[in-house]
Amino acid sequence: KWTADGQGLFVPGVSRGEVALFSVSLDGEVHLLRQNPAGDFIAGISSPDGNHLAIVSTEDKRNLWLMENF
Repeated sequence: KWTADGQGLFVPGVSRGEVALFSVSLDGEVHLLRQNPAGDFIAGISSPDGNHLAIVSTEDKRNLWLMENF
């Protein structure tokens, strides 16, 4: 999924053998946002204003995580 400002993407991948969510800018800068040690799926969707990121994963029984200041 694209970031709210259209300047990057939220990309699932693998980090240190665990499923993870990354923020990747258009110039190739990568930031690890969250690792999912016990699950096999993770995804993120930005709020329209770009201030919040909803993260859904199979790590635990929560419906989703909400991240601010990412």
